[in-house]
Amino acid sequence: PEQVAVDARRDVTYFVASNGVPGSNYGLITYRVGPDGATPGGPGRLSIVGLVYDAEADRFFSTYQRMGTYGLQVWDPATGAERLCLPLSRRPTALALNPLTHHLWVALGQGTPMNPATDGLLRAYDTRTMGVVAELPFSGPLSALAVDAASGHIYAACETDQAVWFVQDVAMPAPP
Repeated sequence: PEQVAVDARRDVTYFVASNGVPGSNYGLITYRVGPDGATPGGPGRLSIVGLVYDAEADRFFSTYQRMGTYGLQVWDPATGAERLCLPLSRRPTALALNPLTHHLWVALGQGTPMNPATDGLLRAYDTRTMGVVAELPFSGPLSALAVDAASGHIYAACETDQAVWFVQDVAMPAPP
């Protein structure tokens, strides 16, 4: 498994791992862990990059990269339905949630062939509206994110300058 996410309301564990199909580029998919083992299915599309659960809103957020398309997805675990899918113009590399500020942080790297940017970008979405509340450029792709909700810090690892940057995350009014 690449990642693990827990639906705390339903006490369901999901993990992200290879789909195991030769010739399909072994796209990462979500598996639901149950009494009989793991079965495919759950939040996210094929080729998941990041998966996080927002307990307060009872939603999963995921990013994916599939055959030159990139996106951010909102998934409702109560109904098993995708609620929103936002296209991204750059490849997502990491995902982190600050539940205290309602900010979903998405690290973005390389662009599409139509937008070949190779620098890094850190974008924050307000999870209440999915509006963009911040964008911060970096000198290169970001490879990892972490949230310290107690201090309000977002940590971003940048490959190009071999540094870990921190951003002070503050609560803001929800965008329209």
